[in-house]
Amino acid sequence: MANGRHFVRLFTFAQEGHDPNWFREHLLYEARAYALRIFEPLIIPGLLQTEDYARVAIATEGSGDPEADLKLRMDRQRILTRKNPPRLHVLLDEGVLDRPVGGAKVMREQLARLLEVSEQPDVVVRVYPRSAGYYLGLTGAFKIMSCDPEGDIAYTEAAEGGRLVLDGPGVRRFVVRFDEIGADCLSRSASRDLIKRVMEEMR
Repeated sequence: MANGRHFVRLFTFAQEGHDPNWFREHLLYEARAYALRIFEPLIIPGLLQTEDYARVAIATEGSGDPEADLKLRMDRQRILTRKNPPRLHVLLDEGVLDRPVGGAKVMREQLARLLEVSEQPDVVVRVYPRSAGYYLGLTGAFKIMSCDPEGDIAYTEAAEGGRLVLDGPGVRRFVVRFDEIGADCLSRSASRDLIKRVMEEMR
């Protein structure tokens, strides 16, 4: 029942604020997805942010109602603890780990949260190493949401807005991009080791 109420809130939020950046509409697909593939080259994805990290990010983004936006971001994370959570596969650029958003204390707590989530059986977190140089992912963040009955839907983020990709060929290009980025990422265990090392070195 709680998940149902959460979906209704998201639906109302999307209907009242529909605009060309597609962000609000993509929240509806995210809430229903049975699998999520996320690539992020710049920041911790919203679904994995701690409250303190999210507060800094939202304030920097210039939100008109930071407390409401913070609550929405935290509420979105409930899908990870619901009875049947989505399969979550996250690829992060190494730079995401050592960018001191909010300072060392906030980042240590954020990295600890990332480690905690990465240990869950339905979650994969892998890191693209900085040493690999330039790669496809540096063109921007994106998310692939697998839903019934629609199948895969992609959402790509950009400054001042994002874009939903609903057509088959367009979505498949994002699936291929995700796979190509993932092919050169560190393994799950090596990624966890790197996260631990960055967390220990952060002062």
